[in-house]
Order: sequence, then C-alpha cells, then structure tokens
Amino acid sequence: MRYLRFQNYLIALAARGAEMIVFEEVRHHVGTAAAHVYGGLVAMITAVCEAHEYQYTSVPIGTWKKAVCGKGNIKPADYLAFVQENMASSCKTEDEAAALCILEWAERQYNASEADYLQ
Repeated sequence: MRYLRFQNYLIALAARGAEMIVFEEVRHHVGTAAAHVYGGLVAMITAVCEAHEYQYTSVPIGTWKKAVCGKGNIKPADYLAFVQENMASSCKTEDEAAALCILEWAERQYNASEADYLQ
C-alpha cells in the first residue's frame, strides 16, 4: 500500500501544478530493508513521471549540502541549525531542513523562484 499511496501523492502533486519532482539520491543505506524501500520509491517516481511526462531528477546528498551549506559533509544537526539561522525557517527536524535545502538547490540549479514550487 505504501507505493500505491505514494503513486497517488505524486499524481496529485502534478495535478496541483508541480512541474518537477526533485529527490535526494541516497547511495548508502543502513540496512537491506531501507535499500529495498528506497528502490521502490525511486521506481515509483520514475514510473509515474515517465508515464505522465513530468520532469524529475535526483541530487546526491553531498551535492546539495555543499551547494547550500558550503560543506558537503555537514552533519544533520548542523544543517538544521544552518537552515534555522540562514533561511528564516522554523524547521524542527533534520528531514524538514534537508527538504528545504533540496528545494534551495533546485531553485539555484534550475533558476526558479520559490513561487514556482508548491508549498
């Protein structure tokens, strides 16, 4: 069911006007189960985006960290603090901070403005 819900979520994003899906490219997983889930999610992104002609791309973790925070191996607690201080955000978790950093990377990479993305 997780993949079907994710598929519906991706389709709904596109229906609301999202022009591109940008996701974190993970190259190392803590365990086998995590690798399997990640692979399934990437497969779903690929399948939905190709079937519906949506743009999508991935960005390696070190790439967005270096581009946004200035250091490719910055620790999660440190990029959370960086986002809270430099991006006027009230992020409470490292996952929220990473998502904002990936959005910032995409905006820089594709010369878009935040208004072009769904909140």
